[in-house]
Amino acid sequence: MPNVNFLKLYFRDHDTKDIRSTVFRTQYSDATSLATNSSSGTMSYSAYLLITIGLPRDHHSLFIQTSFPSRSGYIYQVSGNIQTGMFFNQKSAPLPSEESDFISMTQIGSVRADEFEIGTVRDVVESVGVPKKQFDGSERLFPQEPLRRCQEWMTEVVEKLSEEGILERPHASQCVENETIVATIIVGIAEATVSIFTYEFPSSVHS
Repeated sequence: MPNVNFLKLYFRDHDTKDIRSTVFRTQYSDATSLATNSSSGTMSYSAYLLITIGLPRDHHSLFIQTSFPSRSGYIYQVSGNIQTGMFFNQKSAPLPSEESDFISMTQIGSVRADEFEIGTVRDVVESVGVPKKQFDGSERLFPQEPLRRCQEWMTEVVEKLSEEGILERPHASQCVENETIVATIIVGIAEATVSIFTYEFPSSVHS
């Protein structure tokens, strides 16, 4: 049995103190991008939360691994900044861990290969609004709204893909018991703080 981890993202706005969270599944099996969906018998592609170096916070994007053994695939992301507004883009990419700006790649579930090939994944991802222009110089244009960057956009993408039944991942209630914190990453700036917690079930669960 493969090890199963869970990754929870918390977003806290400095001004409103609002906190949002999303739980992702992390499953490491045989290092192949192709897997069989046990419930339907269909082929699926592994989906990853990809974190790369960025300023002032690290960049978050979605990586769908579609090829083996090269382990290449496609990256879905928003680019730009909130001084001018961000834009959506998709690109083919080699295995991200081979790139110089790579930080981490955590599997958050899987998508059906047939839905990926007909463009369903892209359509759903692109339907999530991109972060708009939120600053004019140092002045916030919408001080009553939480700031949205690539990290918040990525969380919304995962939620949308899950709601549409495209991304297979467990409900948050499955990740509450018997969890042990094995890693914590905190990335902060003046306006917001992002904390990433990774949970791993005891070995007895997957033995």
